[in-house]
Formats: sequence, structure tokens, C-alpha cells
Amino acid sequence: MGKSSGVIFRPHLEGIPGLSRGHPEATLVDQYVTWMGERNRFGHNYIRDAGLFVDLFDLTHWQLLEAKATASREAIRMAIGQLRDYRRYYPRRRPSLAVLVSSRPSANCIKLLTDNRIAAVWRTAGGKFSSRRWQA
Repeated sequence: MGKSSGVIFRPHLEGIPGLSRGHPEATLVDQYVTWMGERNRFGHNYIRDAGLFVDLFDLTHWQLLEAKATASREAIRMAIGQLRDYRRYYPRRRPSLAVLVSSRPSANCIKLLTDNRIAAVWRTAGGKFSSRRWQA
């Protein structure tokens, strides 16, 4: 990624750019990155043309992640729209999409995500993370 694509990669240092350190979504992102154990593979893309930061970008899996503090239907629907908006700015290599939430979404919300080819990633009660990916 670079200037020609209008997307600038910034390494993940802490939280989500533009949100306070203690914001629930910023905390969730930090917990996920720590749990994954490979901090250098994550970052925050800045979409210059739109003036937006992506909550989290996984370089290894070329994946955009949108974090939401809750797994409510409203939050999931908002995340779907945000991810589709961000993805438009990657014309050469389209990233896969995932929603990162603080608890397991309902079966209906997981289906909504996977029907839209978006992975669901959630924090488990034990502090680990689990996921459901869409099937091709």
C-alpha cells in the first residue's frame, strides 16, 4: 500500500486512532492484537481520500477488521456498512472483511455476516477469541 492507492499503513501501537485509550473498541482491539501475539502484523490504514482510519488491518491475512463494543444487530449492521465503505478504497487488492466484537453474536447476526462474506470474531468468556468465517 502506498500513496498511489490513497491508503497509508500505520503500525499498530495502541488502541484505535481517534478514540481515547480507554474506549471499549480500542480496548477490544488491543486485547485481540495481544492475544494474537504478533503485534507487527497489525496496523491502522488511513484512507486519505475519505479521511478515515480503519480500526485494524491484518497484513498477514490482508483483512480489514471493524471493532464494535457490542454484538448487537445494530452494531453488526453498522460494521457491515463501514467495512464495505472502506473496501472501496482498495482497488488493486481487495481485502477480506471481519467484524471484531466483545462477545459472541447471535446465530442470526453470524449468518448476516457470513452471508455477506464477512468473518465474525469475538472475545470468549475466558478472554480468548473465536471466529466464524464464511464458506465459499
